[in-house]
Amino acid sequence: MAEKKSFLMYTTWAAFIAKLPDEQAIQLTKAICNYQLGEEYSIKDPTVKAFFETVVVPEMDSNDKKYQDKVDRIGEARKCRQADIDVKSDSNHDEINMKSDSDHDEINSDTDTDTVTVTDTVTVIDTDTVIDTDTVRPSDVKHPSGVKKNKQKEKPVYFPDDPELEEAFQGYIENRKVMKSPMSSRAIKLAMNELEKLAVDDRYGVMDRKKAIEILNQSVTNGWKGLFELKTRGQPQGIDWSKV
Repeated sequence: MAEKKSFLMYTTWAAFIAKLPDEQAIQLTKAICNYQLGEEYSIKDPTVKAFFETVVVPEMDSNDKKYQDKVDRIGEARKCRQADIDVKSDSNHDEINMKSDSDHDEINSDTDTDTVTVTDTVTVIDTDTVIDTDTVRPSDVKHPSGVKKNKQKEKPVYFPDDPELEEAFQGYIENRKVMKSPMSSRAIKLAMNELEKLAVDDRYGVMDRKKAIEILNQSVTNGWKGLFELKTRGQPQGIDWSKV
């Protein structure tokens, strides 16, 4: 794996660590750092150890895999770009050699004759408008519709530290739009609070990210406007967010 100089720590970890006595909090923090560095760690408290092995380690391993995949993609892209550069370089070299031979032939031809013929080529552009690109700025050129094209508005990010949870939540919001029931900013904030309550891990008092993703996907799959506890069958029971 490529060397990493940093790693992610989720806010759910901080919420759990804040409830620990100082000694246990230090042990857990050291264990997180040592695990990232590939060194041995020691956690005495069974509850803290269980949190570390069932919550922290899987998330760190997942982030390491995403990082390595990104490094591999960048490496492949660089190889492709270098290959293109090499091909273009060889092509340009051949063109230069061909042009040099052609110029040499033309010079020899000119030395054998006293008559030189000059041909002027004029290119006519059939247009009513000529734009001086040296004086006209791109911002002055209007969109074909007559209106300057506006930049696309960036989507807000709700879970910046968790790409998978962010993707699931954005999918839920998009599904509400498809159902012709778009969410206001307040409705989105209330939905985030409700999601945190429904996906809480009772053992540690923090949100279980995997459970949260399943809850969001459950609503999208079943065409529900609201968020509800995970169900295996039957109708959902909970708050109907379509009224928010």
